[in-house]
Order: sequence, then structure tokens, then C-alpha cells
Amino acid sequence: MGSQGSGDGQFNSPNDIAVDSSDNVYVVDSGNHRIQKFDSNGNFITKWGSEGTGDGQFYNGLSGIGVDSSDNVYVVEPGNNRIQKFDSNGNFITKWGSGGIDYGQFKYPYDVAVDSLGNAYVTDTENQRIQKFSIEKFTPTITWSTPADIIYETALGSTQLSASASVPGTFTYTPPAGTVLGAGTHSLHVDFTPTDSANYNTASKDVTINVLKATPAITWNNLADIIAGIELSDTQLSASASVPGTFVYNKQLGTILDVGTHTLHVDFTPTDIANYTTASKDVTINVLEKPAIPSASFWATPITGKVPLQVQFTDKSIGVPTSRFWNFGDKSTSTDKNPVHQYIKAGKYTVSLTVKNELGSNTRKISNYIVVKK
Repeated sequence: MGSQGSGDGQFNSPNDIAVDSSDNVYVVDSGNHRIQKFDSNGNFITKWGSEGTGDGQFYNGLSGIGVDSSDNVYVVEPGNNRIQKFDSNGNFITKWGSGGIDYGQFKYPYDVAVDSLGNAYVTDTENQRIQKFSIEKFTPTITWSTPADIIYETALGSTQLSASASVPGTFTYTPPAGTVLGAGTHSLHVDFTPTDSANYNTASKDVTINVLKATPAITWNNLADIIAGIELSDTQLSASASVPGTFVYNKQLGTILDVGTHTLHVDFTPTDIANYTTASKDVTINVLEKPAIPSASFWATPITGKVPLQVQFTDKSIGVPTSRFWNFGDKSTSTDKNPVHQYIKAGKYTVSLTVKNELGSNTRKISNYIVVKK
């Protein structure tokens, strides 16, 4: 197989060859700065590499190649004085070496061989020596930032269990997703199993997370008005909470409030004080005057003057009337609270006001109250 060129299955100065456990053939295509992989029948499978000094690149020619028992491929790169390791698909795994005479350094390395234990032997040509390397598994890097604080009752999910690794694999978290942690500081743990277990170790990492106490929701709406003299009861002191606990009100059952607007307050203490905070709430209640039969009363200004005389009448009744009826003494009437009436004839006029509510009515009458002169 092969011919000169740069296409798939062509070569430019092939230097070495290796065979893996499946009888796939790896060829060092030095002049094209690449490795080509073929099946045992010479059919092209894949290739990798380009000219350069980066990971997976080759510079100034290639020489030897070796394959270990896991079918990882080792490529000798004399121009860069290093060995690069790839998986059987050409994915870069690691590298080692640099120019020099110290252990682990090379001066024009030329070939590599790997024994059954995974030890690599490199011919260090111009240093006149063979170097042996124990190729150990690599430990993946796990990235997992400390999660933001959460509120109690929040189940662990992908926002908190968000570790990532430098290589493909699977994560197992402790505690697992869906767990609801109690308030406080907790340790989260992850175990990582790499997909490529032949070349990578398992790894693990821990982070901490703070779980804050939750605040119970108190339901207590503003209350319906009550009448003066009515004692506070469960109808008014009726707060409820989203979790079990006890309520303490600023006004006790049986309290009688004065007429006016009042603020009622409750403090709530949850039974589960380890995971919930205390809470409080305020509502308002209006206390209305106790209904009674109103007592009619009024005054007017002016009460004397010349025709035409315009008079302002003002209701001064006591109680809570719901309706009024004015009689101005000149066959005119009104149901307004504070009417204005104009007298157009001279005379003395008797004025009356009748006030009424659901309990009854009352009338106030003043004879000759308005005096109109010519």
C-alpha cells in the first residue's frame, strides 16, 4: 500500500511502523508531519498531526512509534526533543521531554518501545543512552465552584451539582440530586469516573454549600369592621402560617377596642426552629360606633334677614343617621345633610329635621326659627 504524496494513504518519507492489538497499522509519515492509521488490509482509517510545536503537532520530522497494551500510541519527535502520547484515534493524552542531558531530557531521540507493564523505552541518540519511563495514569482536573447559598426547602439540582472534568466521564454526587438539606453548612462530594479508564484515574472533589433558614409565609388579611363593644375573637385573631408553630398576638382574645382604627400584630414561632425563622405580620381593623336611634339637632345661618334670604342649614344630629328629612316651613323640603335654602317671602318659618336609621327616628322642630323681612 502507499505511494508518494500527501493524500490519505500516501506518504512522504515514512520512517517507522507499529501494530496494535487489533492488527491496525500505524505509520510515521515524517515528511507530511502526521501519523496514518490503516487496518490490516491496508485500508485507510484515520490520520492526525500537522506541522508545529503544539499538542498533537509535529516539527522537523518524526522517527519512531510504539503502541502499548491499551493501544495507546507513542510518537518520537526528534525536532522537538519529546514524546507524545495519543489514544488509538489520535486524541492527544500527554507529552514529556525537552532538549538537554538531564534525566527526562533528550538530544535527538529516535525510537520508542513499550513493554507489557506500560513502561516506555526511548533511544536518546546523541546522549548515547536509553531512557526508561514509567507511564502512569493521569488524574483528571475537576472544576466545581462553591455553589451560591440556597434557602431551606430547595432541592439540590444541576445548579448546585455542576462539576465538570477535563476529560469525558460520569459523576456521582453525595448527596444526590433531589436531596433537601437542613439549614446550615454542608459538604457536597463528587466522584468522577473517566470514560478512558486505561489512561486516567478516578478523581473526586468536595465543596461546601450554605443552606439558609426559610421564612414562613403568614396569611392574615385586613379584617372586616366590627361594632364598638364586640370582643376580639378567633374571627379577628385568625392568622395562619405555611408551617406548624405558635402565634402570639398583641391583643388577646376578649379584648374590647375603642372606636377607631387599630393595628393588630402577631409574632409567629415555628415548631422547626432549626430550619425556619420567626415571622410577624400586622393588619388593621376598624371599630365603628355602636348603632343607636339618632337624636336630631341642627342650626342655621343667618336666621333673620330681608327677602330673598338664603340660609345654610347644618345637621348637628347625634348618632349615625342613615337618612334625613328637612322641612323649611314654606312647603319646601330636602334630604341633603347640609342643605342651602332660599326664602322668597317675608314671614316667620318653623323648621324641622327628622333623622332616621335602622333602629328608629327622631325629629327636632324649632318654631319661628327663620324670620324673613320685607
